[in-house]
Amino acid sequence: MKKIVSTGLTAAILALSVSSISFVSNANPHDGFSGKSHGAKQEHRQFKRMAKHLDLTDEQKVLFKSLKETAKENRSAMKEKMQGYKEQMKALISATEFDEQAFLQLHSSYQNTFAEMALIKAKHKHQMMRILTPEQQEKAQNMRGKRKGKGPR
Repeated sequence: MKKIVSTGLTAAILALSVSSISFVSNANPHDGFSGKSHGAKQEHRQFKRMAKHLDLTDEQKVLFKSLKETAKENRSAMKEKMQGYKEQMKALISATEFDEQAFLQLHSSYQNTFAEMALIKAKHKHQMMRILTPEQQEKAQNMRGKRKGKGPR
């Protein structure tokens, strides 16, 4: 009886170890994404959908792509500025007692950065709308109106 139990237990352990090895060997951090992040693929699909819906010309597509690159550079510059804010926020949130005064002081010290970010975003949206014709602008507004209340893109 002991031999049967030990043999069964050994077989079960062997089966589990073999299945875990095959599972780990099939793991691929880039599985199905071919080097692009999921966000980049989604962004590309959204652009294609917008271009099709608004019937963008080739020239407009080129202008949008250059505008996208400019926005990307602006975001990376702002990301560096916001890193310190995020680290300080983490420290405030993870503290045993929440220091409301420290939060208000931190938030007020970054008001210029927040305003700069809002300005960059508004300019970017304005530049996007200037690329479009009046008819395309109206279609874009209708697209945004339909999305209201449906969460993030």
